[in-house]
Amino acid sequence: MAQFPGEEAHPNIIRGHHSYWDETQKLQIIIMDYCKFGDLLRLITLHSQIKKRFSKEEVMKLICQVTAGLCGLGGNPHLDLKP
Repeated sequence: MAQFPGEEAHPNIIRGHHSYWDETQKLQIIIMDYCKFGDLLRLITLHSQIKKRFSKEEVMKLICQVTAGLCGLGGNPHLDLKP
């Protein structure tokens, strides 16, 4: 079982705790923090489905959170981005 480094928690970064290979399903399983309200993709999809646009304030808040998360990653954050 692979362990993730003991990094400081950041409010805008989902933390991975450990991972393992599931031989039965032939999948890499990653145990991560639970996101009570889902992720950004879920939020965007939900808005799209109900045909609701984000307000300027919501967009600015999301941009600030993504930027803070990228700054919290350090190193090469582009390697850690997922859709």
